Amino acid sequence: MAKHKIIISLRKIINSYKIKFFSDFRLKRIFLTGIATLVSKLITALVQLISIPLAVKYLGVGVFGIVMTIVNTVTTLALADLGLGFGIQTLLPSSVSKQDTNEINKIISNAFFMLVFSASTFLFVFFIINNKEIDWVDLLGLNTSMSAVTLRRIITVVVVSFLVGLPFVMVQRIYSVYQEGYYNEIWSGVAKLSSLFILWLAIMYDWKSSGVVFAFFSIDYIFVVLSFIILFSFVKPYLHVSVHYFDKKTIITLTKSGMFFFVLQAASILVNLVDSFLILKYVDANSSALYAISMRVITLMALPIQVFSLSTLSAYNDAFVNQEFGWIKRTLRTYFKMTAVISIILAILFLTFSNMILHYWIGNELIYLSPLQNSIFALLLINTTLNAVISYISLSNFLYKFVFRVYPFVAILCICCKLMSVHFFGGCMEMILGITIIIPTLLYYVPVLYKLKQQNLI
Repeated sequence: MAKHKIIISLRKIINSYKIKFFSDFRLKRIFLTGIATLVSKLITALVQLISIPLAVKYLGVGVFGIVMTIVNTVTTLALADLGLGFGIQTLLPSSVSKQDTNEINKIISNAFFMLVFSASTFLFVFFIINNKEIDWVDLLGLNTSMSAVTLRRIITVVVVSFLVGLPFVMVQRIYSVYQEGYYNEIWSGVAKLSSLFILWLAIMYDWKSSGVVFAFFSIDYIFVVLSFIILFSFVKPYLHVSVHYFDKKTIITLTKSGMFFFVLQAASILVNLVDSFLILKYVDANSSALYAISMRVITLMALPIQVFSLSTLSAYNDAFVNQEFGWIKRTLRTYFKMTAVISIILAILFLTFSNMILHYWIGNELIYLSPLQNSIFALLLINTTLNAVISYISLSNFLYKFVFRVYPFVAILCICCKLMSVHFFGGCMEMILGITIIIPTLLYYVPVLYKLKQQNLI
């Protein structure tokens, strides 16, 4: 009898939470996107578990390290979107909430053609520079046997792929604003599976390093373009990209909001980029490969946190537009507790099993020494928690201007400290990662948390 009463009570509790959860539109969309993200990230993890050892074995550790550094370096071209990606995600929620299709199309169309102009300009400049027969090996000061022609070919594939796909990446922002990020994850999963097939072809038919780069990088942008076409043709046919929506006022508004995010993007990318460059230039290509693999491992291990964080920005923007601060407070507190617990578990698992995983995954060519292992442990423990909670809420309508005043200063200080550490103490991955942990935590994460506390949001 008592057992029966306990079961009934548990059912009532579960049903009450179920009703509460599925009656909340934002939580329901976050859940759906989270499930899609989980499936997509698991596919990504599986693909990387297979593709990275194949690529390392095919190219060699040194060449793989250089290839991944080039791929990471070219992400600086994300600056070519002039912050318009996040600008769209900030401006659209108000129009979507009002169901103003004309204003939505106006924002999307003007942003698209601004991105086309920006990408075309960067592409034109790149071809002018690249046609001057530049020796990229000497220019970058790389200690490698890779030929200048091979390096030039790799850089061309990466840059052209990125810039051609740049205007179409806005499709991901549009899905996010409509809180339908699960479409992005479906496309991402299909792209990753396709990339594994392309990598297999590249190795089978000996396409050299260019084929590996195409599989690792370019294939994603092909599916972004397909996603863009499907969105406007079938998923939301009432949305249009047309020159008829050209509007000077909208362009000015997009430019102003975009500049905030442009500065933030530049600072964030440079902070992450400088690590790869310093390790490659002042340590060696093998260490660069270990660093690149470590970042992949951190991304994979942070999967349980990332699956739901990706869709929170649009939900928070929508809540801010509708002034539902109670909802923001509840979800932030719950999310912070959840990510803290998961981060502790992930960090302990990494510290315990990282070298064993590396041995069976890559082989005996790479190994974590204790100082580097401890640095990554701290990165997982601290930055994963704070970054998951703060990174998306900080880009919301409410906080991005405050972050604009704080983060660029933190990024510049972080870069300067890394350069000074290399100059005075030599190349040391542990020290570089230590700076990445300490300075952003004290000067960025803590002030943002204090700002949220002031507004009674946590």
